[in-house]
Amino acid sequence: MSRRRELRAERRRKRNTLIVGLIMIFLMIFSVVGFAMIGGLGNVGGGFQYEGHSFEVRVINGNQMIFTEVNNVEVGFYTDPFNAQSINFEQEAKEHLRTANTVYLVTNPDDIRGIETEILLRDYQNFANRNVIRAYTERDPFDPLPVISCEDATPDEAVLLVENQIGNMTTGITKETDYCYRVQGLEIDIIFARDYLLYNDLGIIR
Repeated sequence: MSRRRELRAERRRKRNTLIVGLIMIFLMIFSVVGFAMIGGLGNVGGGFQYEGHSFEVRVINGNQMIFTEVNNVEVGFYTDPFNAQSINFEQEAKEHLRTANTVYLVTNPDDIRGIETEILLRDYQNFANRNVIRAYTERDPFDPLPVISCEDATPDEAVLLVENQIGNMTTGITKETDYCYRVQGLEIDIIFARDYLLYNDLGIIR
Protein backbone atom coordinates (compact mmCIF):
# COMPACT_ATOMS: atom_id res chain seq x y z
CA MET A 1 0.00 0.00 0.00
CA SER A 2 1.42 3.39 -0.91
CA ARG A 3 2.13 6.02 1.73
CA ARG A 4 -0.71 8.15 0.32
CA ARG A 5 -3.19 5.29 0.74
CA GLU A 6 -1.98 4.63 4.28
CA LEU A 7 -2.50 8.29 5.16
CA ARG A 8 -5.99 8.33 3.65
CA ALA A 9 -6.91 5.13 5.49
CA GLU A 10 -5.67 6.65 8.75
CA ARG A 11 -7.65 9.84 8.12
CA ARG A 12 -10.75 7.73 7.43
CA ARG A 13 -10.33 5.88 10.73
CA LYS A 14 -9.83 9.13 12.60
CA ARG A 15 -12.87 10.64 10.88
CA ASN A 16 -15.11 7.74 11.89
CA THR A 17 -13.91 7.99 15.49
CA LEU A 18 -14.47 11.75 15.45
CA ILE A 19 -18.00 11.37 14.06
CA VAL A 20 -18.99 9.12 16.98
CA GLY A 21 -17.73 11.74 19.43
CA LEU A 22 -19.41 14.55 17.53
CA ILE A 23 -22.75 12.77 17.71
CA MET A 24 -22.67 13.08 21.50
CA ILE A 25 -21.52 16.70 21.36
CA PHE A 26 -24.19 17.48 18.77
CA LEU A 27 -26.95 16.07 20.97
CA MET A 28 -25.78 18.09 23.96
CA ILE A 29 -25.47 21.34 21.97
CA PHE A 30 -28.89 21.03 20.37
CA SER A 31 -30.52 20.29 23.70
CA VAL A 32 -29.44 23.84 24.65
CA VAL A 33 -29.90 25.77 21.40
CA GLY A 34 -32.73 23.85 19.78
CA PHE A 35 -35.44 26.02 21.26
CA ALA A 36 -33.69 29.19 20.08
CA MET A 37 -33.43 27.86 16.52
CA ILE A 38 -37.17 27.23 16.24
CA GLY A 39 -37.89 30.68 17.54
CA GLY A 40 -39.88 29.70 20.64
CA LEU A 41 -42.94 28.81 18.60
CA GLY A 42 -44.72 27.02 21.40
CA ASN A 43 -44.52 24.49 24.17
CA VAL A 44 -43.65 20.86 23.56
CA GLY A 45 -46.77 19.22 22.17
CA GLY A 46 -47.96 22.51 20.71
CA GLY A 47 -47.78 23.50 17.08
CA PHE A 48 -48.34 26.04 14.34
CA GLN A 49 -49.41 26.31 10.70
CA TYR A 50 -47.27 27.36 7.74
CA GLU A 51 -48.50 27.45 4.13
CA GLY A 52 -51.06 24.74 4.78
CA HIS A 53 -48.65 22.49 6.71
CA SER A 54 -49.22 21.61 10.36
CA PHE A 55 -46.09 21.53 12.54
CA GLU A 56 -45.79 19.95 15.98
CA VAL A 57 -43.08 20.74 18.55
CA ARG A 58 -41.43 17.72 20.19
CA VAL A 59 -38.30 16.82 22.12
CA ILE A 60 -36.28 14.00 20.56
CA ASN A 61 -33.22 12.73 22.46
CA GLY A 62 -33.07 16.04 24.31
CA ASN A 63 -33.36 18.11 21.12
CA GLN A 64 -36.34 20.36 20.49
CA MET A 65 -37.54 19.81 16.92
CA ILE A 66 -40.62 20.46 14.80
CA PHE A 67 -42.34 17.83 12.68
CA THR A 68 -44.72 17.89 9.75
CA GLU A 69 -46.09 15.31 7.32
CA VAL A 70 -45.42 15.53 3.58
CA ASN A 71 -46.84 12.89 1.23
CA ASN A 72 -47.64 10.64 4.20
CA VAL A 73 -44.04 10.81 5.44
CA GLU A 74 -43.15 12.56 8.69
CA VAL A 75 -40.14 14.88 8.45
CA GLY A 76 -38.37 16.61 11.35
CA PHE A 77 -36.65 20.02 11.31
CA TYR A 78 -34.36 21.88 13.69
CA THR A 79 -35.46 25.37 12.63
CA ASP A 80 -38.83 26.71 11.58
CA PRO A 81 -39.71 27.71 7.98
CA PHE A 82 -40.05 31.38 8.95
CA ASN A 83 -36.40 31.59 10.01
CA ALA A 84 -35.16 29.25 7.29
CA GLN A 85 -36.22 31.78 4.66
CA SER A 86 -33.48 34.12 5.88
CA ILE A 87 -30.91 32.16 3.83
CA ASN A 88 -30.12 34.16 0.71
CA PHE A 89 -30.56 31.89 -2.30
CA GLU A 90 -31.78 33.11 -5.67
CA GLN A 91 -35.19 31.98 -6.88
CA GLU A 92 -33.92 30.42 -10.12
CA ALA A 93 -31.55 28.20 -8.16
CA LYS A 94 -34.29 27.15 -5.73
CA GLU A 95 -36.54 26.16 -8.59
CA HIS A 96 -33.74 24.19 -10.25
CA LEU A 97 -33.13 22.11 -7.11
CA ARG A 98 -36.87 21.40 -6.94
CA THR A 99 -37.12 20.26 -10.56
CA ALA A 100 -33.81 18.51 -11.34
CA ASN A 101 -34.22 14.75 -11.76
CA THR A 102 -30.96 14.08 -9.89
CA VAL A 103 -29.01 15.96 -7.22
CA TYR A 104 -25.38 14.99 -6.54
CA LEU A 105 -24.28 15.66 -2.95
CA VAL A 106 -20.51 16.09 -3.26
CA THR A 107 -17.88 16.13 -0.50
CA ASN A 108 -14.10 15.83 -0.41
CA PRO A 109 -13.08 12.28 0.66
CA ASP A 110 -10.13 13.65 2.64
CA ASP A 111 -12.25 16.00 4.73
CA ILE A 112 -13.05 15.08 8.32
CA ARG A 113 -16.75 15.82 8.20
CA GLY A 114 -18.72 16.81 11.26
CA ILE A 115 -21.95 15.14 12.31
CA GLU A 116 -23.87 18.15 10.93
CA THR A 117 -22.66 17.39 7.40
CA GLU A 118 -23.49 13.72 7.83
CA ILE A 119 -27.04 14.64 8.91
CA LEU A 120 -27.46 16.90 5.86
CA LEU A 121 -26.24 14.16 3.51
CA ARG A 122 -28.35 11.45 5.14
CA ASP A 123 -31.60 13.37 5.40
CA TYR A 124 -31.46 15.01 1.97
CA GLN A 125 -30.87 11.57 0.48
CA ASN A 126 -33.71 10.03 2.51
CA PHE A 127 -36.41 12.70 2.18
CA ALA A 128 -35.84 14.64 -1.05
CA ASN A 129 -38.39 14.06 -3.81
CA ARG A 130 -35.76 13.13 -6.40
CA ASN A 131 -32.80 10.89 -7.05
CA VAL A 132 -30.04 11.95 -4.62
CA ILE A 133 -26.57 10.47 -5.17
CA ARG A 134 -23.57 10.77 -2.87
CA ALA A 135 -20.31 11.65 -4.66
CA TYR A 136 -16.76 12.83 -4.07
CA THR A 137 -14.64 15.63 -5.52
CA GLU A 138 -11.86 13.12 -6.24
CA ARG A 139 -11.46 9.35 -6.41
CA ASP A 140 -11.12 7.40 -3.16
CA PRO A 141 -9.82 3.80 -3.45
CA PHE A 142 -11.51 2.87 -0.16
CA ASP A 143 -14.96 4.25 -0.99
CA PRO A 144 -15.81 3.95 -4.70
CA LEU A 145 -18.35 6.76 -4.98
CA PRO A 146 -18.61 8.60 -8.31
CA VAL A 147 -16.39 11.64 -8.86
CA ILE A 148 -18.47 14.74 -9.66
CA SER A 149 -17.64 18.43 -10.20
CA CYS A 150 -19.47 21.55 -11.32
CA GLU A 151 -18.58 20.60 -14.91
CA ASP A 152 -21.03 17.69 -14.61
CA ALA A 153 -23.98 19.93 -13.66
CA THR A 154 -26.87 20.13 -16.14
CA PRO A 155 -30.52 21.23 -16.04
CA ASP A 156 -31.46 17.63 -15.17
CA GLU A 157 -28.56 16.94 -12.80
CA ALA A 158 -27.80 19.50 -10.08
CA VAL A 159 -24.52 19.42 -8.17
CA LEU A 160 -24.43 20.43 -4.48
CA LEU A 161 -20.94 20.86 -2.98
CA VAL A 162 -21.07 20.45 0.80
CA GLU A 163 -18.30 21.93 2.98
CA ASN A 164 -18.23 22.09 6.76
CA GLN A 165 -15.69 24.89 7.16
CA ILE A 166 -14.72 25.65 10.73
CA GLY A 167 -13.92 29.34 11.00
CA ASN A 168 -15.76 30.29 7.83
CA MET A 169 -17.98 33.25 8.70
CA THR A 170 -19.85 33.15 5.38
CA THR A 171 -22.81 30.83 5.78
CA GLY A 172 -25.33 29.86 3.20
CA ILE A 173 -25.99 28.37 -0.20
CA THR A 174 -24.21 30.03 -3.10
CA LYS A 175 -24.28 29.51 -6.83
CA GLU A 176 -20.93 28.36 -8.23
CA THR A 177 -21.91 27.95 -11.90
CA ASP A 178 -25.11 27.21 -13.74
CA TYR A 179 -26.77 24.27 -11.98
CA CYS A 180 -23.95 23.90 -9.41
CA TYR A 181 -24.21 25.18 -5.82
CA ARG A 182 -22.12 25.24 -2.63
CA VAL A 183 -23.29 24.75 0.96
CA GLN A 184 -20.78 25.95 3.52
CA GLY A 185 -20.52 27.45 6.95
CA LEU A 186 -20.01 26.72 10.62
CA GLU A 187 -21.18 23.41 12.02
CA ILE A 188 -24.58 24.49 13.32
CA ASP A 189 -25.25 26.46 10.12
CA ILE A 190 -24.93 23.28 8.08
CA ILE A 191 -28.04 22.07 9.92
CA PHE A 192 -29.73 25.37 9.08
CA ALA A 193 -28.91 24.75 5.40
CA ARG A 194 -30.15 21.16 5.73
CA ASP A 195 -33.54 22.42 6.86
CA TYR A 196 -33.70 25.04 4.12
CA LEU A 197 -32.87 22.51 1.37
CA LEU A 198 -35.54 20.10 2.61
CA TYR A 199 -38.16 22.84 3.01
CA ASN A 200 -37.44 23.89 -0.55
CA ASP A 201 -37.42 20.37 -1.99
CA LEU A 202 -40.66 19.38 -0.26
CA GLY A 203 -42.39 22.55 -1.48
CA ILE A 204 -42.93 24.00 2.01
CA ILE A 205 -40.86 27.11 1.14
CA ARG A 206 -41.31 28.61 -2.33
